[in-house]
Amino acid sequence: MKKFIFKKLVSSLILLFLITLAVFALTHLQPGNPYLDRLGPDVSAEQFEEMLRKLGYYDPIWMKYFKWLGRVLRGDLGFSIKHGQAVIELIKKYLSHSIILVSISFLFSSIAGVAIGIKAGGGPKWLKKIIQSSSILILSLPSFFMGILLIKWFSYDLKWLPASGMYSLKLAESASFLEILIDRIQHMFLPVVVLMLMNIPAIVQFTMVNMENELGADYIKTAKSKGIDNKSILWKHAFRNIAIPVVALLSLQAPMIFSGAMITETIFSYPGMGKLGFDAVLARDYPLIMGVLLVNTVVVVFVNFCADFIYAFIDPRIRLVRGD
Repeated sequence: MKKFIFKKLVSSLILLFLITLAVFALTHLQPGNPYLDRLGPDVSAEQFEEMLRKLGYYDPIWMKYFKWLGRVLRGDLGFSIKHGQAVIELIKKYLSHSIILVSISFLFSSIAGVAIGIKAGGGPKWLKKIIQSSSILILSLPSFFMGILLIKWFSYDLKWLPASGMYSLKLAESASFLEILIDRIQHMFLPVVVLMLMNIPAIVQFTMVNMENELGADYIKTAKSKGIDNKSILWKHAFRNIAIPVVALLSLQAPMIFSGAMITETIFSYPGMGKLGFDAVLARDYPLIMGVLLVNTVVVVFVNFCADFIYAFIDPRIRLVRGD
């Protein structure tokens, strides 16, 4: 197991290095100067050029990258051009919001998707057709379109839920914990629903197909002939054998839902990493773009690393096949 973890850790670090290198190059090779907004009426052209030289703006791209990498290893992600704050402080402020939003969405969508997929896989054909059609319909709708529809229906037509933000500005400082909690839930409800709708169809389809194939196996027929009830067959026998591919799928869905939060958070003006990254791209805030990308990449690589560890732990044959 130690050798398996070491190999995964090394490959994850190499992947992290290559991704940051590629995005750093693509970001910094764009035409134009992102620091032009800092050229005020009281700053002369000579002073502006001196500032650019101190910032290393004219350094070769490879030198810029290794300077940035050296600062990252020291825990310094640079200074945001747009916000005028340290990137690490901005990320600390916004990351927790995204983690809460994405974690809730992923947890509920995983539970609902797996449960529906198992039920459909062992259910009648008409139920499978309805679920397949519904999944295709949901997948065909872009997340921003679903978000706009939900805002129109629930925020403007029915006036049940807030359309944007993370909390109500009208909420008094003397509000109780319960009032604050209800207010946060109301603001998070629509973004969570959108992220769940993005995630559930793929989980349902994958689980349903695997469950349907598993229920056709000979050992399932034997179990049925012994009089074992359908619930036990679904959960204790069939699901146990499809658990590893389902975990593998969820490990892929977790980074996708984290990345998809960028559009969702922007639509609902939710103060998370997605909104922060979107604003950074619009402002061409290179240090903030790289900081957000680094955190997102670390999250994705970490989730995949944990997934490999989990299904290698569930089935030791994976380690044996790979020679670990």
